[in-house]
Amino acid sequence: MSGKALKVDLKNIDIFSFGAEQKCLVGSVDLVYRNSWQEVRTLHFEGQTAMLDALKTVLGKMHQDALPPESVDVFCYSKNLRGVMRNLVYQLLAECIDLRLKPMEQEKRRRFKALRMGDQMYGLFFERRGVSVQKLENSVDFYRSISTNKLKGSPLLMLDRDQDYPLPAVVDSFASEGLVQFFFEDTEKGFNIYVLDEANRVEVYHQFNGEKDEMIASVNSFYTSMLDDSNKLGAKSINFNLPQYYQIIHPEEGETYVVPYRNDSAVYSKPSQVVNA
Repeated sequence: MSGKALKVDLKNIDIFSFGAEQKCLVGSVDLVYRNSWQEVRTLHFEGQTAMLDALKTVLGKMHQDALPPESVDVFCYSKNLRGVMRNLVYQLLAECIDLRLKPMEQEKRRRFKALRMGDQMYGLFFERRGVSVQKLENSVDFYRSISTNKLKGSPLLMLDRDQDYPLPAVVDSFASEGLVQFFFEDTEKGFNIYVLDEANRVEVYHQFNGEKDEMIASVNSFYTSMLDDSNKLGAKSINFNLPQYYQIIHPEEGETYVVPYRNDSAVYSKPSQVVNA
């Protein structure tokens, strides 16, 4: 690392995606721990995802609602930024341990933390039975990861026009390239979600209950966590526009129409002009 590269704002440094090259400064991690048999074990992780692999391993050895570890120490042997790197890794580890062990509200059932390692964004998902890692490119990937476990309902179902559940024609009329769009459609059992990515590819989710506002907050949280580092991201990595949310309305009389989504308790009326004009 050159001296010029070290002239950075230490309060805002990202050691996992550093500088214009988006380089992970943590090249390897050695994990030393004592198991339930009081045996000392060591594990070695190397490469750009070493920190992520080590976190997943540590957290996977803790069961939910367990007592926090008696002590956790982090040592750093980097030539540069040793103290900064040690403190940031310790803070990350402490935060993840808290997310893993904290009792989980039944209606949420899943927590996540977005982490950028090098030039790639990952989601660390904390579930009742363990911890999983998902590579994430955009908010559609993120929602695909949380959809089955976050809201009670059926798994993701990909649909096309030849199947028994046709895509509402009104969704086609509102498709806009370059945007991620979410369309909510209320049903007797809850609601369906139609997701169009930047290339207008469609995915359909059947959800039987849960809150739309909570889902939107989760998607936007993921999106903004990626945009926090926007000076390092290019158009190929993420679209800089937040997803757009719409409500599909099926009136008792007249044709189906679409309005911008407001909130779970909103009462909608037909707009006087085209929504996305």
